[in-house]
Amino acid sequence: MAKATKPGFYAVRNGRNIGVYNTWAECEAQTKGYANAQYKKFSALSDAQHFISPSFSQGPVASQSSVTPSQTQARSTPTSQSSNKREYDNVFGIEVPDTTGWDVVYSDGACKGNGMKGPVAGIGVWWGPNDERNIAERCPGDQTNNRAELVAIMRVLETTPISKKPLLIRTDSQYCMNCFKRWIHAWKENEWRTKEGQPVKNAGIIRCISAYLTIRGKLGQKAVLEYVKGHSGDVGNDGADLMANRGSTMTELEDRDWDTLEQELEEQIRDLYNVSQTNVKYDLEVEHRSKIRKLSPESSMSISSSMVVNPSEVNFDDFADCLLDDDDLASEVL
Repeated sequence: MAKATKPGFYAVRNGRNIGVYNTWAECEAQTKGYANAQYKKFSALSDAQHFISPSFSQGPVASQSSVTPSQTQARSTPTSQSSNKREYDNVFGIEVPDTTGWDVVYSDGACKGNGMKGPVAGIGVWWGPNDERNIAERCPGDQTNNRAELVAIMRVLETTPISKKPLLIRTDSQYCMNCFKRWIHAWKENEWRTKEGQPVKNAGIIRCISAYLTIRGKLGQKAVLEYVKGHSGDVGNDGADLMANRGSTMTELEDRDWDTLEQELEEQIRDLYNVSQTNVKYDLEVEHRSKIRKLSPESSMSISSSMVVNPSEVNFDDFADCLLDDDDLASEVL
């Protein structure tokens, strides 16, 4: 008996019809005899999308059926890997000189005693003074600055309704920028291990952020992560910093089940691709309002709008122990 083929996603980046296919036969029909064809098999749908991301944002998606993704992934050629990075840069870290028509939000993480005994970390989201969407929460799980920075971005994506307006998330974390601009593709190729063979720190959170962005992109909303210099007088960054420091003073939270969340998000992605086959149009605000995820009342420590103050009213010297430079975070990165 022939050995069963593992399910996967066949991404065609250059062929007769660019897209993601469920079977090798479909992929072969698009690439066999086609000059300079580029294609690759992936185990995870989100990885296949990244491989051909410009086509997914600009054109229709190829027909495919629901498949359960696995944790393994075939290695790509150096050429496809470098192209993959360039495509990812189109989403993460591009400059947005004119934000007219964009939803602009700031995220930040803070950790007092980062890398020392008994650290406390918080996350902050800042939309504006006295904005009810502002968030101050304790970072769940391990208490590190890098983790808090990532969770803050996660909370933006979880609590912001999907709409037709592009979303600009501003962060002062070079670590977060590098996660998505420089390191994520190598991590995927190495099954989420560093070059030293160690498990990538915060991998579950990073994968969930990637999945959330995939969902928004599939629904036609552009989301961009942009770097801003911390503690440089940017009102939005100062506001997010204030929220993060307030969050670090709140009750400790247990870590979240990132693996289960990732599975749920992958299911949503598969559902969206199935819907695309029937040409059903989504009302972005209505169809996905129920998808916005918030922590339970018992665990959520979001700050209410009545507690939000203007950054100009705050003495940041009170939070001096939480202010970190990039050099302070080197031990966390890889």
